[in-house]
Amino acid sequence: MSKGTIAILTGGGDVPGLNPAIRAITIRALRDGYRVVGIRHGWGGLVDYIRDAKADNSDNVLELSEPIVNRAGRTGGTFLHTSRVRPSHLPDSRLPPHLTGYKEKVNEARLKMSEVPEGAELIYGGALAFPTLKIANVYILPGIPEILQSKFLAIRERFSADPFHLRIVYTREGEGAIAQFLNDTLRSFPELLLGSYPKIGDPEYVVKLTLESKDRDYVERALEHLLRVLPDGCVVKTEAP
Repeated sequence: MSKGTIAILTGGGDVPGLNPAIRAITIRALRDGYRVVGIRHGWGGLVDYIRDAKADNSDNVLELSEPIVNRAGRTGGTFLHTSRVRPSHLPDSRLPPHLTGYKEKVNEARLKMSEVPEGAELIYGGALAFPTLKIANVYILPGIPEILQSKFLAIRERFSADPFHLRIVYTREGEGAIAQFLNDTLRSFPELLLGSYPKIGDPEYVVKLTLESKDRDYVERALEHLLRVLPDGCVVKTEAP
C-alpha cells in the first residue's frame, strides 16, 4: 500500500529542464513508497477531469513510472504538456459541473476572507462547508458558536491520542517517610508518571499518589511494585478511575 499520491502539474510555458525535474521527483517519490501521477495539459487536465471512478481520464492523468520518466528525462520541455487554461478565467461553457454555481456568490468581502497566511494548511472536506486554517500547530476557528462547534467536530480526530491509565494510592504516611519508596519505584519504572499530593487536615489520608502511563500493563506492574515496597499499614486505599 502506498503512502499516498503525488500529482505533478506543469503550468504556463515550457522551460528547459522540466522533464529532468519531473523524473527526479517521480523516482524519489516512488522509491519512498508514494504513487505518482502526472496531470496532462496543465490546468486543463484538472478542469476536464471527470470525477467518476469508472470514467476514462487517460487524456487528463498519466500514471508515472520509472521507465516513463527515464525516457522523457532526456528530452526538453515537458512531456505532460501545458495549456493556456487559467482556472480563474474560464468561460461558463468550459466549467465542469462541480465548479458551477459559484459566480453569483463571489464578492469582495468573500474574496477578502479567502486570504490566508503563507504556509497555512487548509483543512477541508466532510462536514466543512469552508476550510479550517492551521498554521504550525495553531488551528484558527470562527467565533460564531454554531460554526465553531461544527468545525471542531469535523477535525476533532486530529486531537485524539492514546489515553493515559491512572491508578491512585492514598497513604497514612507523609512524603518524607515514603520518599525512598517512591524513588525506588521510579528507578524500576523510569517511564512512569508519578505524582505526590499531600493533604493537610484530612483524617482519612495524608498523601495522594498518582501513577500514570499509556501502557496499562506498565502502570499495573508499577502499582504492584509500589504496594510491595511501602511499609505495612501505610496504604489507606487504592483507586482505578
